[in-house]
Amino acid sequence: MSWSASLLHQTRHHYDWLDHATADVDLARATWPAEGERPSIAWQLGHILVHADKTAEAIAGLERLVTHDLCAQRHFGVADEAGWEALVQLWQRVSARTLTALEALPEAALETAPMVEIHPAFQGRLTTRREFWSGHVFHVAYHLGQLGSLRAAQGLGWS
Repeated sequence: MSWSASLLHQTRHHYDWLDHATADVDLARATWPAEGERPSIAWQLGHILVHADKTAEAIAGLERLVTHDLCAQRHFGVADEAGWEALVQLWQRVSARTLTALEALPEAALETAPMVEIHPAFQGRLTTRREFWSGHVFHVAYHLGQLGSLRAAQGLGWS
């Protein structure tokens, strides 16, 4: 299996789990806890959304749809049911767009430099698009674990 096929399979799998993890979540559960240090489900979804969008930019050269500054907002700026639904819909749009862009990427492109400036802490490790994409896969998996913990703390199972 090629690197791009393997990474695409993992990315698609993680994005499917993220869809599943948020499908039965209402506003109260999305924005819990109201206070404290634990990021909410809404924040986790928004954070992954921003990084999926940046991955599409770094790997496939797509223009970004969202900005990183939303991550600084509690619950990713979600304040009502309409805001939560809009965030879920934006995730669906960004994830589908990202997967489509990654599907079209030629294998040889994975060994070229990412198309974005790399944060100084990662400059020595993210020198190729393959490394950047691999990092995204692990990053999403990490946040899926946090989503699972938030679901468990709220008594939500996995149907």
